[in-house]
Amino acid sequence: MCIKPAKKYPSFGRIELGEYDKWALAEFYRCLDVLLSSKKPWFRVKRGGKMKIIYTAGPYRGDGWNAVFENIIRARTAARELWLRGWAVICPHANTLFMDGPEIPAMSFIEGDLEIIARCDAILMLPGWERSEGSRLEYQRAMELGLVVYLSVEDVPKEEKDA
Repeated sequence: MCIKPAKKYPSFGRIELGEYDKWALAEFYRCLDVLLSSKKPWFRVKRGGKMKIIYTAGPYRGDGWNAVFENIIRARTAARELWLRGWAVICPHANTLFMDGPEIPAMSFIEGDLEIIARCDAILMLPGWERSEGSRLEYQRAMELGLVVYLSVEDVPKEEKDA
């Protein structure tokens, strides 16, 4: 069976999917719809305010799979620290973990990421972001939107939560 994602998401072409893949993709789009369209998302805190959302931007690709893996681990480590600081974190490295290849153009991921950035409060630029074309586009989008830009995890303030 082949499926095509809804028009509101970037098109990745036709993909052959197994039963688990169909379920996983449907669940992903359902969750994405809830996260991006809900006026009262699940991450609202008791006092009525919302958790701030931060996007991690940094290199994904590299010279071989080991470099890609190291970039993913670097981003996940930063994302974990940001969660511990009280932020809701979007980590595109984990979102598209090893999905890249000749059948999915890199710009498909970038276009989706630029849309996700529009729903964030801040962006963290990971080390080496200046050498990444995608990260430079993410930085440019964040600047256009007036997001707070952090250059290190240590610069990101802890967000207070209700007890």
